[in-house]
Amino acid sequence: MNESESALIQAVRDVRENHVHGVTLITGDRQERFYSYKQVFDNALMYLHTLQAHGIRAGDELVFQLNDDESEHFIFYSGPAY
Repeated sequence: MNESESALIQAVRDVRENHVHGVTLITGDRQERFYSYKQVFDNALMYLHTLQAHGIRAGDELVFQLNDDESEHFIFYSGPAY
């Protein structure tokens, strides 16, 4: 794990209990959806556990084909959470 990945992980962990601040995703149909940092962290862990259950391990190379931007966002954070 490189320094920037470690910094990202620590930043997410530092704010994971913050229910007030977070990110707003704008969907393809221009709908805004707010996720607190805790929700982002919890969703990322859900994806991480699913990947691990399918045998994916650190260092494996993956290609995702996703139908929504929300999944992409959470999967992005599940990698460094590993």
